[in-house]
Amino acid sequence: MKAMWTLFLVSSLVVASSGLNLPPFFIKDMNQHTLVENTPVGSAIYTLEGEDPEGSQVMFGLEGTDMFKVDKITGTVTVALPIDRESQSGISDNEIRFSVIIQDMVDEGRDNVVEVPISVIILDENDNAPKFRSSPYSSTVNEDTPVGTTIYRGIEAYDVDLVGDILDVTCLSDDLCDFFDIIPRPRDTDIDMFRGSVVLKRPFNYRERQIYNIQLGVFDGQFNDTTDLIFTVMDV
Repeated sequence: MKAMWTLFLVSSLVVASSGLNLPPFFIKDMNQHTLVENTPVGSAIYTLEGEDPEGSQVMFGLEGTDMFKVDKITGTVTVALPIDRESQSGISDNEIRFSVIIQDMVDEGRDNVVEVPISVIILDENDNAPKFRSSPYSSTVNEDTPVGTTIYRGIEAYDVDLVGDILDVTCLSDDLCDFFDIIPRPRDTDIDMFRGSVVLKRPFNYRERQIYNIQLGVFDGQFNDTTDLIFTVMDV
């Protein structure tokens, strides 16, 4: 009489009358791997590694992301789509979360498929220019405003990048820069934000000039943005 075989699937294990088919496991699963944004598409960034207790061949896969692809035999993971941390496409809290899969190939019964959730950390690059907020700026000031008076408080600039130099706002109008000091508020100025005020350095003279059109620049060490700040002087 032919031998009767009965198969049971229990917690990803295939149990047969001939013994226990143990699932494969990862040796290297890519969890918490760090990757710089803008890594070129096609770049090999990691190699998944795993084994099967019975020595069966294993295959690899990915689930839950289209940012990467994997060679199912070698386990080599490559970049499939452009990675831009600021776009947030497929990225959450500077991480790409998905699952890596390892599967054994058994001669009899069902293959074991093991799925492990992981995350890849995306590191920021200084690849975006800072921007002025709510610009251009304008204000009216009296001709007799004393030197040392804060005449404007609403300069704001921001940067979506979290790396680079601390934002710096300066006057770019050489013929007018001697009239004004741009003072950052230290608690509100950092790599990604500038908030500051304008202090008068020289007295106004209505008869000589009624409008001061100043060009401002914000710099992050690599990129810059410009805007105008216009003071209209009121006669006294």
